[in-house]
Formats: sequence, C-alpha cells, structure tokens
Amino acid sequence: MRILIATDSYKGSLSAKEACEAIREGIIHKNPKADITVLPLADGGEGTVDAICDIQGTKPIYAKTVDALMRTVLAKYCIMGGTAVMEMASAAGITLLKKDELNPKVTTTYGCGIMIKDALDKGIRKIILGIGGSATNDAGAGALSALGAKLLDKNGKEVPIGGAALFLVHEIDLSGFDSRIFKTEITVACDVDALLCGENGATKVFARQKGATETDIPLLENALIHFGKILEKTYNKPVFDIAGGGAAGGLGAMLSVCCNAALCPGIELISKLVGLEQKIEKCDIVITGEGKTDSSTLLGKLPVGVARLSNKYGKPCVLLSGDIDCPHDLLYDAGFSQIHKARPTGAAKEYSIANAKTLLKEKAAALVFNN
Repeated sequence: MRILIATDSYKGSLSAKEACEAIREGIIHKNPKADITVLPLADGGEGTVDAICDIQGTKPIYAKTVDALMRTVLAKYCIMGGTAVMEMASAAGITLLKKDELNPKVTTTYGCGIMIKDALDKGIRKIILGIGGSATNDAGAGALSALGAKLLDKNGKEVPIGGAALFLVHEIDLSGFDSRIFKTEITVACDVDALLCGENGATKVFARQKGATETDIPLLENALIHFGKILEKTYNKPVFDIAGGGAAGGLGAMLSVCCNAALCPGIELISKLVGLEQKIEKCDIVITGEGKTDSSTLLGKLPVGVARLSNKYGKPCVLLSGDIDCPHDLLYDAGFSQIHKARPTGAAKEYSIANAKTLLKEKAAALVFNN
C-alpha cells in the first residue's frame, strides 16, 4: 500500500515535518512494509517557507523586522529563482506571542510590511506571501504604514497601531508610499476564503483565537467596517466582497486593494510548488491533519484542500489532527474518509501539546487501512 502523509504543522507543538514523521513512525511500527511518502505542507501560514525550502532545497534568508507588538524579530523567507516566498507569520504571527500578550486591538502587521520592503531592496519583483497564522485584526493597516502610507486622523496626525485604532483613520496619505510595489507581482496565499467583515469575516470568526474578548468583537468589527470604507474611498475599489479579504485579520483585503495582489487559496498555490497533486495521483491513501480542526477548517484550510484533491483522484483521505472541535458529519461532507484526533478523551490541552509526538504516533499506529 502506497501512503502519502501530507499534513500542516500542529501549531504550538510540532512542525509539519515533525508531524509527518511522527505519523510515519506510527504506521511503520504496525505496518513495516508500508510504502510511505512524506510531504510536509503549509497553506500560507506558519511553515510555508519551511515547506518550500524542504522541497526546493533553497536556503532561508532572515530579515530584521518586528513582531505584532513591535518588538525586533528575524523573519525567515526564501528566494526561489527570482521569487521571494514569505509568510507573514514570521513577522506578525500568533506563535510569536505569549498567550497573555494576544490582543488584536493593539497587534499590528507593520512587521510584514518591513519584510516585503526587505525583498524589494534585494531587487525582488515577484513575491508569494502566505498570510495564515496571524495575531492581528488591523486590516493590514500596519503593513500599509510600513510601506510608506500615512494613516491620518481628523487632525492630520498619524493614528496608533492596532485594530481598535482603525476607528480614528480619516484619510490615507499615499505621497510616501513605496512605488516599487506597483512594479512587483504579489501573489497572496490565503488559508481561508473569509470576507473582511460579516458573520464569516475576519473578526467574528478569528478574533477570539487572537485574544479578543466578547466585548472586543463588535468594536473590532466596526473598526474594520470603518477602515474598509476609507480604503474604498481612497482607491475607488470594492473592499467588502473580496474572497480571502478577511484572511490575517483583513491583511488580504489591503494587499488586494492597495498592492494589486492576487489572492489565491494557499493550499492550491503551495501544492503546485511542491507537486502535491502528482503525489496524490500515485498513492493509494492520503493522511492529512493539523493541530486543531474546527469550523474555520471548512473555510478552505489545508486539510480540506488535501481532501478535495484526494477525492478528485478517488483516493481516500484520512484526517488525523491533534484535536477536533467540529461536527464529524460536516468533515465527512468535506471529503474525509476517516476522522481521528490524537488528543485522548478528557486529556488536558497542555498535556496533549507536551506529548504531541507520542500521541500522534500512537494514533497513527492504530489506523486501519482497507487494502
């Protein structure tokens, strides 16, 4: 039996490469003769650059930038041919912050803009930017500022960083905006197809996991609506109906409107770069997964993308995630043939994260395949 293991990272515990290897070891323990191919994946979030480096053999580049709280960090990206492959999570990612630091009212995408400028300074004019795994809800306002725009209040003063401050924006001064952007082809890998606002938008679906309280939600939503209208007025382009515009707390919308970026499903873009479809075609069964599968997974995250490709070739696709918080019938409808979680029933989240590799190996060893 030819088995393809193609998972995302298990956020907070295992990289995609480590997760794939843990599953492989579990299967080999029970099925020593299994023919296994391992393909670590990403859909635009944390691990995207690593996935490309592993397959293409490129060396990472480190750009000095800032995290979502404006602290100095080194963001990793790579150059493949003449194309820079980046992930905003390296600069404004949620995994760079401690749990008690998460606060989308003040976190910013500013560091992502600095990272883009670093590539421009190196003469790069083609960028693939993954925007999953963010800690932000600022509609890309920070990145826009880092690229030279000034977000001004009614008194002509620059507004503070963060999602809550978008309420204060009265106009956008583009006189200092980096014009090299308009000579650069930017393709954005989105891990979800959410809109900027609304019930399936950036705030209402994702802000809680970034530290927002229930009272923060309406504040952040209204701030995005306000800023979205400013973007529409400034650029004379629609903002609120962009598929993927709500990715990374609205960074997708900003990049589309302000930088003429093309937004693509992350799994589709990355799968082409690493040859996922060809590998699925040659295997008998596919195993995929992520740290936690929940309702946001159904918006187009990596496991669903893998399942769709598997179904295209009539290959069963097994979901093996760290944890699952989503009705199983919806996951079966999304194309999975089996659904499993590594976290034991009743086990604390902290225990599962600390023992992720062992738990994943054990659950993989228990999988039953139909020859």
